Amino acid sequence: MLKLVEGYTGEERETWPLQVVEASAYLADDASPVPLISAIAAGRGMSLPDFANLVLAKQATYKASVSAVLAKQGSLLAQSPIPTDYAIQLAAVAND
Repeated sequence: MLKLVEGYTGEERETWPLQVVEASAYLADDASPVPLISAIAAGRGMSLPDFANLVLAKQATYKASVSAVLAKQGSLLAQSPIPTDYAIQLAAVAND
C-alpha cells in the first residue's frame, strides 16, 4: 500500500485523520475551530472550503483504494496454495 501514499511524507500522513476531522467539522459548521487545515489551506493558497472539500475527496479515494487492495489481499491469502505471483497481483490492484 506504499504506492498509495507515495509522494507524502510520514509527518503529513500522520495529520490525515485530524485533517479529516477538521474538514468534516468545518463543512458542518464554518465557525468550527480548524487550526490545522486553516494553516495548510493558507500555505497552499486555497480557500478553506475548497481545501476542506479536497481533504474529504482524497479521503474517499484513499478509502476506496485501500479497500480494493485489502479485498484482493484477502482473496489471494485465502487460496491454497497462495499464488507465487501474490505480490505482483497485489501491486497491480494498488496501481489501479
